Amino acid sequence: MLLGRACKKLQSRYAEFDYQQASTDSYCHELPRSVSEEKSGHLWERVYHSTDAHWPLPVVFGDKELFFETLPAHFPCQGVAKIQNGRLVGRHGLSFGPDGTRLPWHNWHGLSSHPIVLNSQWRDAELRKLNGTALSLMSEFCDTNYCHYLFDSLPRIHLFENSSFVDQEIDFVVLPGKPSKRRIAQLSKLGFNAEKIVWYGLEKGLVADHLLVTTFPGIARCYPEWSVNFLRQRLASTNSKQSTRRLFISREGFDRNVSNMSELLPILIDAGFEIYRPEQNENPVEDFASAEFVIGAHGAGLGDIAFCSPGTFVLELSPDENRHPYYYTIAVSGGCHYLAISGQSVNSGSIKKNFTGRSKANFHIHPEDLSRAIIYVNDCLLSVKDR
Repeated sequence: MLLGRACKKLQSRYAEFDYQQASTDSYCHELPRSVSEEKSGHLWERVYHSTDAHWPLPVVFGDKELFFETLPAHFPCQGVAKIQNGRLVGRHGLSFGPDGTRLPWHNWHGLSSHPIVLNSQWRDAELRKLNGTALSLMSEFCDTNYCHYLFDSLPRIHLFENSSFVDQEIDFVVLPGKPSKRRIAQLSKLGFNAEKIVWYGLEKGLVADHLLVTTFPGIARCYPEWSVNFLRQRLASTNSKQSTRRLFISREGFDRNVSNMSELLPILIDAGFEIYRPEQNENPVEDFASAEFVIGAHGAGLGDIAFCSPGTFVLELSPDENRHPYYYTIAVSGGCHYLAISGQSVNSGSIKKNFTGRSKANFHIHPEDLSRAIIYVNDCLLSVKDR
């Protein structure tokens, strides 16, 4: 039901497009591993076959059940397409073929949204021309949301690097949003030449002689093991070691926060937790890598659990209206122990929801539930050390 409502509202968000049925068979179905020329003129290479997904039951504290939206039984095949005269259009840089047909497998919404075709207002003359081959790392919401950027954009590099297209000269790398200190540092660590980077947030749209676009790295809101491993291996220091550090990820100043933090803070401090704000620290990747226990409210600040060592305990505090399994799948794919407490949303009826149906309401966490969760993890850690 949520997805249905989201798809209807999606139409108004992309009002600049005409909605028509688009044929995507030429590059969306499973093809041989080798690069194949298709009748559409695209080149497609599969990097990963479809793989089964395994989702263990989370450990939940409190009297509220934790209910995620349907988790995928498998991840689809993953690969890279090379599109002649490919286009990137709109705020999120949606990818389009030379005939103006959207390439749905390469974006966050995939086939859950209406296939669309560019209308006459998006003519090539209105798009910046990139003479050469451009690699697109574009995906929805990555311009402003750190977690989406981290998981929906950067793992596309891994797909590219594991395709035969990696042997070709890349003239441009198109990234969402605008340059920031943290993004530039990450790209430097990933080995990108700053002179080749095109920040899409400074553009209205692009057309390239040859556009390389990857499939979405996983499924929207659900992330495979390979994507977490890529981020951990490429962005975390090889000297990172887990310690006894404990982090509580603060959402102070953001919506969807814990409403009774004054009751929880003494419990957290007594249990040895640092009140941690990723955006105010120089190297959150290394800080998360050193933690043995991370607690945080549902939100982008938890994205860096990707850098936690396997075996780290992750406790997500989540409003009962949340059904999105982002951090559950990140924790599971990263080999972490996932726990959750679902809290009652406060005054949610008076707060407008976004187009996916997600509420921005704050929520209440019972202190007793938090205490029980911490005691449970303490016992688990003690039993490991006694072995």
